[in-house]
Amino acid sequence: MNIFDPIKQYNKERKKWKKAGKPMRSEQEMKRIYEICKQCPMFNPGGGYVPGYDQCDICKCNLDSKKKKLNKIAWATTHCPDNPPKWGPNVQDGEQD
Repeated sequence: MNIFDPIKQYNKERKKWKKAGKPMRSEQEMKRIYEICKQCPMFNPGGGYVPGYDQCDICKCNLDSKKKKLNKIAWATTHCPDNPPKWGPNVQDGEQD
């Protein structure tokens, strides 16, 4: 992974999120996903690009159980990058699950 890959990934996820109408996960759902992430060997506590955030070492995205900004799990269109994913999007094709 080169230094620009996290930026490309962020822009790709942001475009999908905006196209779906900017749906956000509830705080309860964010906490549930965060707990799943914490159990993953690719979870990097305190390793986020933004101070105060944890990081997924697969996609290099910031992770937090409460913050809405610059947080992969806050956007309801995102999913776990692992194969197979440990959690999925709450919104697909503009529809809420």
